[in-house]
Amino acid sequence: MKKGFNFFMIAIVAIISFSGCKKNTPEDPITDNCKLTNVERSNKGFPDYNATITYEGDKIKTISSGSEIITYTYGANTITIKNNDQYTYDDEVLTLVGGKISKLEVGGYTNNYNYNSEGYLIGIDTYEGQQLIERLTLTYTNGNLTSSLSGDPALFIRKETTYEFSSELSKPNFFLNTPHLNAYDTAIVGDYLGKLSKNQLVKSTSKTYVQGTVSPISTTVNTYQYTKDATGNFATGIHKFETTDAGGTQETTISEKYTFTCN
Repeated sequence: MKKGFNFFMIAIVAIISFSGCKKNTPEDPITDNCKLTNVERSNKGFPDYNATITYEGDKIKTISSGSEIITYTYGANTITIKNNDQYTYDDEVLTLVGGKISKLEVGGYTNNYNYNSEGYLIGIDTYEGQQLIERLTLTYTNGNLTSSLSGDPALFIRKETTYEFSSELSKPNFFLNTPHLNAYDTAIVGDYLGKLSKNQLVKSTSKTYVQGTVSPISTTVNTYQYTKDATGNFATGIHKFETTDAGGTQETTISEKYTFTCN
């Protein structure tokens, strides 16, 4: 599927869209009326990007890094996401039903989003025109996302992922609690993807297989660490991932610093 935006989107947009809003969660949300307004990232110790987030009310309006600006436009039941970068990506148009994304359309491709009766996202079907080309299935246990399976409809090549959580209750909408956002590269905010896992994500393990084989052709292990400030907002995050395949093992460490503006 042609992706809407890459660059700095996955790490940022999934972080928080309505961090100041009250949620029906077992712990208090991040400090009332606080919004994430800046993210600084380094890759293996080298500065990677510095992104600024602006809002209209409680909704993200723009996310910018250097000359790249992502703009969100909200309709009654739609969100249009536009990127001005040099690659001239197609606009993404999201259709909402009951406050959750039901469909994403971009450049001739469509994602259909499916939820269970409890409000958790359980599947994404990707179409090129009218042809189903990819399917993602998500499984939950005791309020946490525990596994996912993605691949082509025949599962000739498939990726199996398991997720591990700490006992710490999650903060609403923080990106470390939305691992399914890593299943596709898009600028969707987590608040529109149904209920999130109740605990904090600390590890995921993905294995990619070719049909008929027992051993994976590649394995990726992601680990997540973070710190909080005195108010309970997330201050820093560290994402380490290690990929092993026929070419050996590669390791990467991404560090991020978060700035919140509180009213």
